[in-house]
Order: sequence, then C-alpha cells, then structure tokens
Amino acid sequence: MIRAVVRARLLLAALVLSALAHPGCPSAEARLALRQCQFSVHDIRIRGYGALAVELEVDLTIHNPNDIDVIVDQLDYTLYLNGRKFAIGETTRDVTIPRGRDGILPITMRLNVVDLGLIAPTLIRGQGRVLDVKATYYVAVPWGRYPYPIELRHRF
Repeated sequence: MIRAVVRARLLLAALVLSALAHPGCPSAEARLALRQCQFSVHDIRIRGYGALAVELEVDLTIHNPNDIDVIVDQLDYTLYLNGRKFAIGETTRDVTIPRGRDGILPITMRLNVVDLGLIAPTLIRGQGRVLDVKATYYVAVPWGRYPYPIELRHRF
C-alpha cells in the first residue's frame, strides 16, 4: 500500500514537472478537455453473451463544446446503481473529437446477469436512483500512460 502511494506521488510530481516544463501543452489540454464534453448513447449492439454475462458494444456520442479538439486515449470504467456494481468496460480505440463538433466513442460494456437482476427493482421504481461512474482515464505522456481517476454522479 505504501509503495502504491509513493508511486502515485512520484507520478504526480513527474506530471507536474512536465506541465511546468511545457506550459500550455496542447496535448495535455486536449486530453483534459474531455471534462467539459456531454455524452449520450448513440447505438448499442450485443457483442456476445453467456449464462451469466452479456457483452455490449456501445457507441457514445460526445459533443465537444471546447475550442480545441478533445483526444481520448484510453478509459476503463465501472458503473454503480445506488451503490451496487452492475457493469464494467473500456474504450476500444483512441478517438479525436473535433472542436465544436460531435464524435463517436466506441466502448465495450460487460454486464453480469446476477447484478442486473439485483438492480432491476431500482430501475423499475423510477425515482431516487443514483448512477455512479468510477473510471480511470489514461493520459498519454512521453513515458507511457498516466492514470487519471474520474468519478461522476448522476441522480435520476
């Protein structure tokens, strides 16, 4: 645990030093601008299924309101409904979303059938639902990919 904390601090220090050495780096700005984008589901396809799991291909439409292009390198995520994990997934390829335009981000999503059964009553109720997204966005840097944690919450 201590090693992980030390490693995370060293990576953060390296990122800060890199940012100071290259102020206004358009590459970093293009990756972090994802925070201002709006997402919606464009298409869903069944990729495969088994007795206990379903794998989907989901195309997300991303609207980029920024005045710079947005670059998405790699994103891994877990979805929770009212605190119960029900899906995991990741991006399938690097994507650039042009400034002021919409683009498509393909992702995979794996759903556990048992978990879906457990969240079904919450989905049916229609109120008091909380969707949490816990993700790791990997920002490409000269020495590899830097993990950047993201947590989002949506009430519906």
